[in-house]
Amino acid sequence: MTDLHYDVTGSGPAVCLVHSGVTDSRAWDGQVVALAPSYTVVRYDIRGFGGSPLPPGPLSHVKDLRELLDELGVEATTLVGNSFGGRIALEFALEHPARVTKLVLVAAALRDYGWSDEMRNFAEAEDEAMERGDLDAAVALNLEMWALPHVRERVRPMARTALEVQQAAYESDSPPEPEPPLDRPASSRLGELGVPTLVVVGDRDVAHFQDLGKLFAREIPGASLGRRGCRASAEPRASGRLRSPLAGVPQSMTADGEPPGR
Repeated sequence: MTDLHYDVTGSGPAVCLVHSGVTDSRAWDGQVVALAPSYTVVRYDIRGFGGSPLPPGPLSHVKDLRELLDELGVEATTLVGNSFGGRIALEFALEHPARVTKLVLVAAALRDYGWSDEMRNFAEAEDEAMERGDLDAAVALNLEMWALPHVRERVRPMARTALEVQQAAYESDSPPEPEPPLDRPASSRLGELGVPTLVVVGDRDVAHFQDLGKLFAREIPGASLGRRGCRASAEPRASGRLRSPLAGVPQSMTADGEPPGR
């Protein structure tokens, strides 16, 4: 039985929502309300976020997602991933293509894509804050980098919980092991994706994610590119709407802030 914290709402075709690396599954509250009348909506806390523990030993986010879907009896799903969650969704679709009917990549990260100076500077500043034990400063850095002002107070408790859970795990006597690399990097396999794919980026996203959105739209066969006049790298707001060209793909996709794929 999985030890991940998860929630299942509604009925109909399955839609699985994978949150960003600065939030947890609570960030999808608005989307669940919008989707549950027509879909079975699965959302969960990625390991090390929200209510999902980060135990010692090997770490595999793709395996976690597969085991969760197995436990729920979900054979195939529309898979929606935001930022870090987008990286997980992408890798899952590559490793288990028969289990993904449609793919939505919202400001998705890519594990083997080089970081910009902006991204490296943020990561260094966050590391420095955590090393000196200043959790408030680390949270503030994440909010400033990844969340537009109007959603910062909503994101704050989720970001703080994630940092607390991860700090405790990695400072323990038996820390988690680094996630192993894929046998073949995802960046070299984008052309293998054979499912309808919607790529979402925000006009106010950091350049790193805008560049990745263009890469995905160019390299994934038949991918559609959707743009928003905001950030797409934090979780969608309940009031937002993005018209998708994919039948059955969630229609409520806007967003506002998230970190590189921690």
